[in-house]
Amino acid sequence: VSFAAKDTLANLIAGILLVLDRPFVVGDRIELWQAPQRQASWGDVIDIGIRATKIRTPDNIVVIIPNSVIMQRDIINWTASGDSIRLRIPIGIAYNADSKAAKKVCIESALACEQVLKQPEPVCIIRNCGESSVDLELRVWLQDARQRRAVEDWLTDDIKERFDDAGIEIPFPQRDLHIKD
Repeated sequence: VSFAAKDTLANLIAGILLVLDRPFVVGDRIELWQAPQRQASWGDVIDIGIRATKIRTPDNIVVIIPNSVIMQRDIINWTASGDSIRLRIPIGIAYNADSKAAKKVCIESALACEQVLKQPEPVCIIRNCGESSVDLELRVWLQDARQRRAVEDWLTDDIKERFDDAGIEIPFPQRDLHIKD
C-alpha cells in the first residue's frame, strides 16, 4: 500500500507546488519531454490538476504528464514573458558566396514577413565558419510566440527562394578523394 501511495503522494505534492510556484498557467505554451514519436514537442497547457497536467499539442493530441515528472524537469515556457519572443534561424551559405549580400537577403526576407516585428530590427550575423559552410544566423522578434514554427518555416522557404534568385549558393558537404598508386 505504501508503494502505491508513494507515487500518488508525490504527484499531489508536486501539484500543490505547481499551483504555488506557477511556472506556467493554463493557456501557456510549453515544451514537452515525453511527446509521442514524430509529433510536436510542444503544446498548450489546458489543465493543471492535483495529480497531472494536460497539454494539447498542435496535432490536437492531449498529453497527460504526472506532476511529479514535471517538477523534476526544466520547464521551457514560450509565452510566460509575454507574446513576443526572439527567433534565431540558422542559414548556411557556401564559402565562395557573398556574405554581405546573403545577410541583406535575409534581412529583406524578415522585413517582408508580417509576423516579424520591425522594432527591434531583424539582425543577421555570421555565427560560425563550419566544415562546409559559412553559418549565418537570422535573429528576428515575433509579435506572437505561438507563430514561432510557422514563421521559421516561412522565412526559411522565402530565404531559399531569394538565394536562388540572387545566385547565392547553399552548400552541401563535399569530399575530395585522392587515390595513390
